[in-house]
Amino acid sequence: MSRRPARPADEASPLRRARLARNWTLEDVVDEIDLRSPGGHSGVTPSMVSGWELGRHTTSIGHRKVLCEIYAQSPDALFAHQDESLTGRPAPELLASFAELRRAMLATVTGARECLVVTGSRSRDTGYLEAIETCLQERPTLACYRVLFGPPHHQVLKDHLIRLLHLRDPGDRSLGFKTLHIGIVEDTEGHRNGSSARVSAWLSSRSPL
Repeated sequence: MSRRPARPADEASPLRRARLARNWTLEDVVDEIDLRSPGGHSGVTPSMVSGWELGRHTTSIGHRKVLCEIYAQSPDALFAHQDESLTGRPAPELLASFAELRRAMLATVTGARECLVVTGSRSRDTGYLEAIETCLQERPTLACYRVLFGPPHHQVLKDHLIRLLHLRDPGDRSLGFKTLHIGIVEDTEGHRNGSSARVSAWLSSRSPL
């Protein structure tokens, strides 16, 4: 179940109003759900029902169906308070060109505040790589994770990785956590020919430690 902010105390949800209209307790609702469940036990608890009513949790599809039967109301009416936060979210954006992809990647980097995850071993866009370096310089508490899939394919990326090691000490925990993590995912081919091991050595030999 997903966690959501609670509703104001003086604003009863449709689900709660439906229960109170019948003068039912939370335990009464659980009993009604159990009566309609196989074996007479649904696993629902009064605290779960309370969470649904307050909008702290999202009711599953199966339990929505049962509650609609119990209260003789539509799901749109009963669960509007749970779904309203979803309707305001922007739709996923389709990136149809390299320019749009690059803008989205740069926006991700410049918008990072607590954590930045960068993947891939073929990066050679100097503007993008420089944006990452600038971000690390300006935000010392930002945790950066650089995940390589095999060895870096271009010199510009190799140089970038070296600059990251000069900007951040991967072993530094002065903030209580590491702020730079560089790792490599070994594929089957790389594991057989030892290229991944060579990249690890390449990084270590250039570490400022």
